[in-house]
Amino acid sequence: MYRLRKKDILFVGLFLGLIVFSARGVWAKELAVFEAKERLGLHWERTLVTYAMTFSPAQATAAKLRLLNDQGQEQAFQLWRVKTHPDGSLASARLSFFAELPKGGSYSYRLLSEEPAVTEQSLSVSLEPNYAVLDNEIVAIRLPKAGKYQFSKPL
Repeated sequence: MYRLRKKDILFVGLFLGLIVFSARGVWAKELAVFEAKERLGLHWERTLVTYAMTFSPAQATAAKLRLLNDQGQEQAFQLWRVKTHPDGSLASARLSFFAELPKGGSYSYRLLSEEPAVTEQSLSVSLEPNYAVLDNEIVAIRLPKAGKYQFSKPL
C-alpha cells in the first residue's frame, strides 16, 4: 500500500490547479503594472490616463496585448505614437485607458502579452443633419458633414 506524503499531496494539488485553471493569464507575460493611490482626499472621476511604454524586440505586438483591472476584467485601451522594431514588434508607444481613483482608494492595471479576449463590440452610428456620431458606449465622436467649413477665430 502506498503512503501519501506531504510533497506528493502538494504536487497533485499543483497539477490539478493547472488543469482546473485555464492557461489564459497563467502563462501570459506581464509587461507592466500601472498603479495609483489617492493621497489628497479627493475623488478623481473617470478620466483618460496615459503611460509611455518601451518594449524590447519581440517582447510584444499590438495585436497581442491585454489590459486587466485589479478584478481581472479586461479593459479597453488605445496605443498611439507607436514605433516598431524591424521585426514588427512594438518598440515604444503611449498606452491610454480610462481609470477612476476614489477618495482614499487606489487602482491597479496589468498589461499582459497575450491574445485579447473576444468581445462583442457595441458601435453605433447616428446621422444628424449636420454631423455623424460614432459611439462605442465608452467614448463618442461627432464628425461634421462632408464639405468646406470656415470657423471663427480661436479664443
